[in-house]
Amino acid sequence: MALGDRNEAGMKRVLLIIPILILGLASISWGTTVSGSISGPSSGLYGSDGWSDATLDWSYTDPAQSASGYWEYTYTFTVDEKGISHIIIQVSDDFKLTNIKEDTTAGWELGTYSGADPSNPGMPEEITGLKWDTPIDTETLIFDVTIITDRAPMDGNFYSMDGKDDQVDVVAWSGTADGFGYNIPVPDTTTNGKVPEPISLILLGSGLAGAGLYRRLRKPKA
Repeated sequence: MALGDRNEAGMKRVLLIIPILILGLASISWGTTVSGSISGPSSGLYGSDGWSDATLDWSYTDPAQSASGYWEYTYTFTVDEKGISHIIIQVSDDFKLTNIKEDTTAGWELGTYSGADPSNPGMPEEITGLKWDTPIDTETLIFDVTIITDRAPMDGNFYSMDGKDDQVDVVAWSGTADGFGYNIPVPDTTTNGKVPEPISLILLGSGLAGAGLYRRLRKPKA
């Protein structure tokens, strides 16, 4: 086989491999959705009598995968008796109103919360958080909230309460009876807003690499 023919055959093989590689990479999910659940003290959710079987399900989706182009956090708190008065999801201390994006569950209040407030009995320590109250005069056993934000995840805390049962405060928080445990992902201090799909960068890089190989294979030897 002549040198020119060998180069031409090699070039064809390279140009065949590149689209196969691109298709394989395109099938990878570049975004990330992570989910989990805590229920009972053995998995990181303390609940007083009445809420000892409570469950908190959580998930977060990164900007490359989410429909909004921002970090999306969801939390579902479920109890088997009594209602839910309010829930508090911790955020970083420098979290601002501008970090809360459209389609975040309505009714939130950004503030600093502690057990010194009678409405948060037993809260182990002061935290900055987003608080949602459930509708008045309802016996809500399942409460869902979503946070859309430009803040990436950190380990954080959750707190909820609902009045008293036989004169005992009905409360739950992430951790143990001794205190918070930083057991769930919550919005951190790092701003990480809308990002491009990495696949576009790979397609560009693969195209440039293919063009370079093509030129080398076509270049005649001296």
